[in-house]
Amino acid sequence: MKIILIISLLFINSVIYSQSVNNMTLFGNKNEFTSGGTPSGFHYASCWGYVSGGREYAIIGHYAGTTVYDITNSPFIVNVGTISGPSSFYNYREMKTYSHYLYIVSEGGLGVQIVDLQYLPDSLHYVRSYVFPGYTRSHSISQDGRFLYSNGGTYNNGGVFILDLLDPENPVKRGQWGTRSIHDCFIKNDTIYGASVYDGYLVMLDARNKDSIKFIREFTYPGAVTHNAWTTDDRKYLVTTDEGGSNHAKIWNISDITNQTQVADIIPYDGSSMVHNAYIKGDSLYLAHYRAGVIVYNIQNPAVPVEVGHYDTYPGVNSTAYQGCWNVYPYFPSGKIIASDMATGLYVLKLGTE
Repeated sequence: MKIILIISLLFINSVIYSQSVNNMTLFGNKNEFTSGGTPSGFHYASCWGYVSGGREYAIIGHYAGTTVYDITNSPFIVNVGTISGPSSFYNYREMKTYSHYLYIVSEGGLGVQIVDLQYLPDSLHYVRSYVFPGYTRSHSISQDGRFLYSNGGTYNNGGVFILDLLDPENPVKRGQWGTRSIHDCFIKNDTIYGASVYDGYLVMLDARNKDSIKFIREFTYPGAVTHNAWTTDDRKYLVTTDEGGSNHAKIWNISDITNQTQVADIIPYDGSSMVHNAYIKGDSLYLAHYRAGVIVYNIQNPAVPVEVGHYDTYPGVNSTAYQGCWNVYPYFPSGKIIASDMATGLYVLKLGTE
């Protein structure tokens, strides 16, 4: 009877805490920040990547700040420094890079933290915090060329405004648009694709004149809780993610910018999870899908996305809860992929098996 009980418990444990992996290799995991976090057990936020001098770096936000790791020789992952930052709910941090600078925002304040990365792999140099009257925080930032696009926060009705990085250590505020709150945005050919998560709209804006952002059009759809968006290189197709509502990623044909057509509704290998962020690289779509982890699709035919791999960073039962994989970054020259899990930190992955 005792043996049967032990076997039963092992079976239950394997079901509840199994992690699904398909055609992806784990190079390493770093989970160094586990003593704090709000809510309890949620330690990490977003991640991003940086390349310099032939070396690849993973950047991850957490309750204590933002840490940079050298992942060039993974599985040997080296912590090269941390920039402390303000605390906020869910340890919120988003970051982008331009030139040899890192720009960090948090819902906890301090505006935009500016960090000089030119001294890597030896050290990080904190430059300053950029604020101006009425502005102290952003929900997220996007980057295109020498411009940062601030989204959310309490300034400008939570809309989007542009920072000019002609002098990377001294940003200059340019134009703004605040008719709707913008949660996150993607910029391609001076067009802003803004996700208005609270209203459930995808907003298109003309940013050719950096001092005067112009409205182009917007659209919504059933189950829209539009969290982020990304386009193919030719801008013929757009992906949106619903953080709630449908909980799915959707692909749209926007060849006719005046009349979008949905061509795909992506249900992952475990349909009970909720999508968070999407990125496109060539013919590949990368999703951070919370409790389903990182999922990669081939979208050579955008109407028929085909999964080519996934790595579940979350060991528990899938659901639409805000747990698991927050972000994925697939743009390293080596083909490495990094992901941030809210509870277990940084993952360094690669598509395929070795």
